[in-house]
Amino acid sequence: MEFLFLVGHGLLSPISTIRWGMSRLQRTAAGLTPEQKRLIDHVHAHAKRLALAVTSMLLVARNEDQTYTITPRMTRVRDLLALHTCGTGHPPAVHLRIACPADAAVMGDRALLDAAFRNLFAVFEEAHADPCEVAVQVQPEEGSVTVHFACSLHLSTLSVRSATDGNVHPAIGGTPGLLLSLTSSLLQCTHGSLTMRESDPGRYRITVHLVRAE
Repeated sequence: MEFLFLVGHGLLSPISTIRWGMSRLQRTAAGLTPEQKRLIDHVHAHAKRLALAVTSMLLVARNEDQTYTITPRMTRVRDLLALHTCGTGHPPAVHLRIACPADAAVMGDRALLDAAFRNLFAVFEEAHADPCEVAVQVQPEEGSVTVHFACSLHLSTLSVRSATDGNVHPAIGGTPGLLLSLTSSLLQCTHGSLTMRESDPGRYRITVHLVRAE
């Protein structure tokens, strides 16, 4: 655990420096070619996702190490979904088509829930297929809320050998695989869960189950 903290905090400084440098170049991009602007935006986006992944790993580690204090509060699911359009002022890379009752809410730690949904939205931005649209359906239930995401994604798979039974099974690779794993870990910290299945070739249904933990 100590090693993870050292590595995480050691990575955050250079990642933040890259993001700062790319942001400055974006603000003074008048003399750059379209290709240079595209490369700067590409590096900035990946540095942002990497910073999110590192901070999320540290949050999970703090929760497992019991150095993070969970503060339950009621949060509307619409507010969690609105995170997708916050922060940059630019149009979102992926359009969310949302069906969500106004009163759908969950009791849980807001920081953990925010981080989980930010990682999930980063997956959509990283691996989206055209058209860039995600259908979101929210279903309030007794003591919980289920959120279904249906979308097309470009995902690569790896062959991973299980540490428990030694069997080889497919796993999602690259940055999307890391972000999905972090989403699952963050949801588990709030007694929630994430499941994913391929409904058609290249099209997936991701289900987030949120428990109204007191």
